[in-house]
Amino acid sequence: MNSHYVHLNNYLKQVEKDIKRAEKLRRRKAAVHVSKVLRRKLSNRKVSAPGEPPGQDSGNLKKSVGYFVGKIFAIAGFKVRKGGAHAHLLEFGTNERFHKDGKYAGRVEPRPSVGPTFREEAATVKAILSDRWL
Repeated sequence: MNSHYVHLNNYLKQVEKDIKRAEKLRRRKAAVHVSKVLRRKLSNRKVSAPGEPPGQDSGNLKKSVGYFVGKIFAIAGFKVRKGGAHAHLLEFGTNERFHKDGKYAGRVEPRPSVGPTFREEAATVKAILSDRWL
């Protein structure tokens, strides 16, 4: 086997690894950016009106904002860690709810924050993801 072929083959494998690493770093950078913007939106207010991002009562929702970067070629996903189990109720709102004993528990009007933040930051995320790796 030609030694030039072996060197070229090893070089190409390293280039492929470098491309994958650079891609993952860009996805992570985009996820960190969106997470920071979302955390900023979840602070500075105690009470929120329907349609606004949730206010900060205990701070658990803000502390629970996180992200993950998968192995596939896609933007990093978003996850809410322990302490923010109620995030979906605030994001999408609820119908009227009742306790097991029949007592009225209330209704929550939507206070979206994740969806609007992703839409507002789409151009920045696109710019981060399209950065050249060379």
